[in-house]
Amino acid sequence: LTSGTTGIGQESYGLTGRDVFVAGDTFAHAWTWAGVEKGDGVVITNPISFLAAGLAVAESARQIPLVPVFGFSLDKKLILSLMSRFEMRSIYAVPTVLVQLQQLAEAEGYTRDDFKLKGILTSIIAPPFSLIDEIQEFWGAPVYDVYGCSQGSSAVAVSCEHSCTDGDRRYPTHFLENYFLCEVVDPETGIPVPDGEEGELVLTTLQREASPVVRFRMRDRVVHQPHSACPCGRPYDGMIPGETGRYDDMLKIKGANVWPPAVDNVIFAHKEVDEYRSRVVLTEDGHEELVMQLAFKPGCGLDPSQREALVKQLTTEIKAVTLVTPRMTEVPELGHFDFKPQRWADERAKGLQKMVW
Repeated sequence: LTSGTTGIGQESYGLTGRDVFVAGDTFAHAWTWAGVEKGDGVVITNPISFLAAGLAVAESARQIPLVPVFGFSLDKKLILSLMSRFEMRSIYAVPTVLVQLQQLAEAEGYTRDDFKLKGILTSIIAPPFSLIDEIQEFWGAPVYDVYGCSQGSSAVAVSCEHSCTDGDRRYPTHFLENYFLCEVVDPETGIPVPDGEEGELVLTTLQREASPVVRFRMRDRVVHQPHSACPCGRPYDGMIPGETGRYDDMLKIKGANVWPPAVDNVIFAHKEVDEYRSRVVLTEDGHEELVMQLAFKPGCGLDPSQREALVKQLTTEIKAVTLVTPRMTEVPELGHFDFKPQRWADERAKGLQKMVW
């Protein structure tokens, strides 16, 4: 099943035994291109459930083979202990979980010298790219991008040995074109966009037995990159990591087009920020309003006046990129996400009902 985060319901996709094998084989590219070798210990934080990622990652560990620790149900302190004690060589986790582990590691007194990671696998779709720099700095290991989906049953595009960035430039997340036909097209015309241009990812599975898809519109907004943009020499085109969004994520607020990833980039550029939530509401007099809550990291080092000043600064910065002035308040804490972050809620329909009745 798909995660259903777009709000249009969950799509269901079947898998044959060979489809499961192919799912593992595609994800194995992510491990091996990141330098992970046969017999290495790795931490896998995704559950094996109805979602595609868990099964594909577990199957890839079986095929290589790796020594996996399945950490989804484990206490995060235990995960850190296992990573340090057994010198785990890699971890696969969404960025929010990596940040949670980092914050806990800092609180427990760990440093980058306590870990022996070759590389970190994650999906650079939701977070701002500044978070990736922070993750690499703390763990002392490069971050590798994995783009996957239920329609493909596993990894569709992965980083090569150059990782997603060396600090100065971003390297393509390569499409696995022996398994998938990946097109980046203008969403209005369906015509492929030129290299370096933004478009919608369209997916065709080439080796899927059950539930194949042909020119499936992913609604993901990506920037196409030719294979020549990467020095690895592989003949696979790709997309720029960290430039992925959803066409159906855009919100029209007060007549302005507001892209949540753009707000992510503004907020998380400030390392003192832990999380935020946004709601679009209708006031009693019928005006649209963007209401935001912001939580700072424990021990961020800011006193109350500095936090107040940063809230005001963020309000100004968000208006600059969205043309909408949010009503932002600080709260003590906000929960974290173990999967795709869902920080935005459109509650205008509720407000309209109140006005009607």
